Amino acid sequence: WLRLQKKACGFYLNLTVLFGLLTGFSLIVQAYLLSTILHGIIILELDKSHYTNEFILLLALIPVRALLAFARERASFESGKRLRLQIRSAVLDKLTELGPAFIKGKPVGSWASIVLEQVEDLHDFYARYLPQIILAGFIPLTILIVVFPLNWAAGLILLTTAPPIPMFMI
Repeated sequence: WLRLQKKACGFYLNLTVLFGLLTGFSLIVQAYLLSTILHGIIILELDKSHYTNEFILLLALIPVRALLAFARERASFESGKRLRLQIRSAVLDKLTELGPAFIKGKPVGSWASIVLEQVEDLHDFYARYLPQIILAGFIPLTILIVVFPLNWAAGLILLTTAPPIPMFMI
Protein backbone atom coordinates (compact mmCIF):
# COMPACT_ATOMS: atom_id res chain seq x y z
CA TRP A 1 0.00 0.00 0.00
CA LEU A 2 2.84 2.38 0.83
CA ARG A 3 4.47 1.87 -2.58
CA LEU A 4 1.20 2.66 -4.33
CA GLN A 5 1.13 6.04 -2.63
CA LYS A 6 4.39 7.17 -4.28
CA LYS A 7 2.52 8.83 -7.13
CA ALA A 8 1.03 11.29 -4.63
CA CYS A 9 4.53 12.70 -4.09
CA GLY A 10 4.80 13.69 -7.74
CA PHE A 11 8.24 14.15 -9.20
CA TYR A 12 9.51 15.56 -5.88
CA LEU A 13 10.43 12.10 -4.66
CA ASN A 14 12.59 11.56 -7.75
CA LEU A 15 14.00 15.06 -7.32
CA THR A 16 15.00 14.19 -3.76
CA VAL A 17 16.88 11.13 -5.02
CA LEU A 18 18.50 13.16 -7.81
CA PHE A 19 19.76 15.79 -5.36
CA GLY A 20 21.04 13.00 -3.12
CA LEU A 21 22.93 11.44 -6.03
CA LEU A 22 24.40 14.80 -7.00
CA THR A 23 25.49 15.29 -3.39
CA GLY A 24 27.14 11.89 -3.51
CA PHE A 25 28.91 12.73 -6.78
CA SER A 26 30.14 16.03 -5.36
CA LEU A 27 31.42 14.17 -2.30
CA ILE A 28 33.36 11.81 -4.58
CA VAL A 29 34.85 14.77 -6.49
CA GLN A 30 35.72 16.46 -3.20
CA ALA A 31 37.46 13.30 -1.94
CA TYR A 32 39.35 13.01 -5.24
CA LEU A 33 40.54 16.62 -5.05
CA LEU A 34 41.57 16.26 -1.43
CA SER A 35 43.46 13.02 -2.09
CA THR A 36 45.18 14.56 -5.13
CA ILE A 37 46.32 17.55 -3.10
CA LEU A 38 47.52 15.46 -0.17
CA HIS A 39 49.29 12.94 -2.39
CA GLY A 40 51.11 15.69 -4.25
CA ILE A 41 52.12 17.65 -1.18
CA ILE A 42 52.96 14.78 1.20
CA ILE A 43 54.07 11.89 -1.02
CA LEU A 44 55.47 13.66 -4.07
CA GLU A 45 56.64 16.65 -1.99
CA LEU A 46 55.54 19.16 -4.60
CA ASP A 47 54.99 22.83 -3.86
CA LYS A 48 51.53 23.90 -2.76
CA SER A 49 51.33 26.29 -5.69
CA HIS A 50 50.97 23.32 -8.06
CA TYR A 51 47.54 22.66 -6.58
CA THR A 52 45.97 26.10 -6.69
CA ASN A 53 43.22 24.99 -9.07
CA GLU A 54 42.43 21.95 -6.94
CA PHE A 55 42.22 24.15 -3.81
CA ILE A 56 39.83 26.53 -5.57
CA LEU A 57 37.66 23.66 -6.81
CA LEU A 58 37.67 22.12 -3.35
CA LEU A 59 36.51 25.39 -1.82
CA ALA A 60 33.90 25.85 -4.56
CA LEU A 61 32.42 22.43 -3.82
CA ILE A 62 31.58 23.36 -0.23
CA PRO A 63 28.73 25.77 -1.11
CA VAL A 64 27.65 23.47 -3.95
CA ARG A 65 27.20 20.59 -1.51
CA ALA A 66 25.37 22.89 0.90
CA LEU A 67 22.99 24.03 -1.86
CA LEU A 68 22.39 20.43 -2.94
CA ALA A 69 21.63 19.43 0.65
CA PHE A 70 19.22 22.36 0.99
CA ALA A 71 17.52 21.51 -2.31
CA ARG A 72 17.20 17.87 -1.25
CA GLU A 73 15.56 18.86 2.03
CA ARG A 74 13.13 21.19 0.25
CA ALA A 75 12.21 18.55 -2.33
CA SER A 76 11.76 15.87 0.32
CA PHE A 77 9.56 18.16 2.40
CA GLU A 78 7.41 18.98 -0.62
CA SER A 79 7.16 15.28 -1.43
CA GLY A 80 5.99 14.48 2.10
CA LYS A 81 3.62 17.44 2.15
CA ARG A 82 1.88 16.34 -1.04
CA LEU A 83 1.56 12.81 0.28
CA ARG A 84 0.09 13.95 3.60
CA LEU A 85 -2.45 16.18 1.89
CA GLN A 86 -3.64 13.35 -0.34
CA ILE A 87 -3.81 10.77 2.48
CA ARG A 88 -5.63 13.18 4.78
CA SER A 89 -8.09 13.95 2.03
CA ALA A 90 -8.66 10.23 1.39
CA VAL A 91 -9.21 9.52 5.11
CA LEU A 92 -11.63 12.42 5.48
CA ASP A 93 -13.50 11.39 2.32
CA LYS A 94 -13.81 7.84 3.66
CA LEU A 95 -15.07 9.10 7.02
CA THR A 96 -17.60 11.31 5.24
CA GLU A 97 -18.70 8.32 3.15
CA LEU A 98 -19.12 6.12 6.24
CA GLY A 99 -21.20 8.76 7.98
CA PRO A 100 -21.75 9.92 11.55
CA ALA A 101 -23.10 6.58 12.79
CA PHE A 102 -19.78 4.89 12.06
CA ILE A 103 -17.75 7.74 13.48
CA LYS A 104 -19.61 7.60 16.82
CA GLY A 105 -18.35 4.03 17.28
CA LYS A 106 -14.90 5.27 18.31
CA PRO A 107 -13.83 8.20 20.49
CA VAL A 108 -13.03 11.48 18.75
CA GLY A 109 -9.40 11.28 19.91
CA SER A 110 -8.76 8.11 17.90
CA TRP A 111 -10.08 9.74 14.72
CA ALA A 112 -7.95 12.82 15.38
CA SER A 113 -4.96 10.53 15.90
CA ILE A 114 -5.55 8.86 12.54
CA VAL A 115 -6.07 12.09 10.65
CA LEU A 116 -3.22 14.02 12.25
CA GLU A 117 -0.51 11.94 13.91
CA GLN A 118 -0.54 8.75 11.87
CA VAL A 119 -0.65 10.61 8.57
CA GLU A 120 2.21 12.84 9.79
CA ASP A 121 4.28 9.72 10.45
CA LEU A 122 4.11 8.85 6.74
CA HIS A 123 6.08 12.01 5.98
CA ASP A 124 9.38 10.63 7.26
CA PHE A 125 8.91 7.40 5.34
CA TYR A 126 8.59 9.20 2.01
CA ALA A 127 10.76 12.23 2.69
CA ARG A 128 13.71 10.47 4.30
CA TYR A 129 13.60 6.68 4.45
CA LEU A 130 12.56 5.79 0.90
CA PRO A 131 15.03 8.13 -0.85
CA GLN A 132 17.79 7.03 1.52
CA ILE A 133 17.22 3.36 0.68
CA ILE A 134 17.66 4.16 -3.00
CA LEU A 135 20.77 6.22 -2.30
CA ALA A 136 22.19 3.45 -0.10
CA GLY A 137 22.17 1.25 -3.17
CA PHE A 138 23.50 3.73 -5.71
CA ILE A 139 26.16 5.74 -3.86
CA PRO A 140 28.37 2.73 -2.96
CA LEU A 141 27.93 1.43 -6.50
CA THR A 142 29.07 4.80 -7.85
CA ILE A 143 32.07 4.84 -5.54
CA LEU A 144 32.92 1.31 -6.69
CA ILE A 145 32.77 2.38 -10.34
CA VAL A 146 35.13 5.27 -9.58
CA VAL A 147 37.54 3.39 -7.29
CA PHE A 148 37.81 0.02 -9.04
CA PRO A 149 39.77 1.23 -12.10
CA LEU A 150 42.16 3.21 -9.87
CA ASN A 151 42.80 0.53 -7.26
CA TRP A 152 41.34 -2.93 -7.80
CA ALA A 153 42.20 -4.10 -4.26
CA ALA A 154 40.24 -1.23 -2.69
CA GLY A 155 37.47 -1.91 -5.21
CA LEU A 156 37.24 -5.53 -4.09
CA ILE A 157 37.06 -4.48 -0.45
CA LEU A 158 34.31 -2.01 -1.27
CA LEU A 159 32.51 -4.63 -3.35
CA THR A 160 32.43 -7.09 -0.46
CA THR A 161 31.23 -4.51 2.09
CA ALA A 162 28.67 -2.59 -0.03
CA PRO A 163 25.01 -3.11 0.90
CA PRO A 164 22.85 -4.93 -1.64
CA ILE A 165 20.65 -2.92 -3.99
CA PRO A 166 17.03 -3.06 -2.76
CA MET A 167 14.81 -5.34 -4.84
CA PHE A 168 12.20 -2.70 -5.68
CA MET A 169 14.87 -0.69 -7.54
CA ILE A 170 15.69 -3.53 -9.93
